[in-house]
Amino acid sequence: AFREATTGRPGATHLSFPMDVLNDGTEAATYADADVTEYPPYRSIPETERLDAATDVVESAERPVIVAGGGIHSSQALETVRDFAERVGLPVAQSLTSAGCIGESPYDIGVVGENGSREYANEVVRESDALLLFGTAVESVWTEKWSQPSDGEKTIVHADIEPASIGKNYQTDVALPGDLRSIVEAIDDRVGDIGPKWDSESLEARHADWRANFEASMESEQFPMRPERVVADAAAVLDDDAVFVSDPGTATPYFA
Repeated sequence: AFREATTGRPGATHLSFPMDVLNDGTEAATYADADVTEYPPYRSIPETERLDAATDVVESAERPVIVAGGGIHSSQALETVRDFAERVGLPVAQSLTSAGCIGESPYDIGVVGENGSREYANEVVRESDALLLFGTAVESVWTEKWSQPSDGEKTIVHADIEPASIGKNYQTDVALPGDLRSIVEAIDDRVGDIGPKWDSESLEARHADWRANFEASMESEQFPMRPERVVADAAAVLDDDAVFVSDPGTATPYFA
């Protein structure tokens, strides 16, 4: 049960027992392999040839962009991805399950897709010539039903702990099955000093223009209250490490 829960993409494990077993007792000792009592239990990494091929894409592409999914959390790769992005100058777009994953960074462009996204993030993805898909199942929301990008439009490097997710929805040029943090560390070690691929000041300017459109709603005296005002006021009074919890659906765009 522990192994099922912690290997591959993590998730809950259901144990089902007959009623007579549940009504009985035992003095038998419980056992769980120490390796699988936390996630990730193993940090697997692809073959050298695959890592070299991914490095070639990063170095040769003119405007590569990272799209990070929820796997960045389970792999504990937040700092690794942020450091890599800032060193090479790569914008980091996010899915709803990874929103805010690299913290305050000039290369954080926020959520991409059709729900909760920043329009300039969608623009940056459209302007890219290569996408580095890190820990994402490439579902329909952040790809706008797999239309942005269209299949075959861009060079795709896809790293994910679940091999079945790679290449499922897009033609993939470099498949990297394995632990995301280990993969990004390996690519970062290989990529030379190539300078920033994207100018951080231009990305910050896009962010400022996007935010300016929300300022009026964030300060609105309208009643019933605007969602933007609720979120802005809550952020102003809560501690920096406070955690917002939002159900999926209508509230999502305002929290993302």
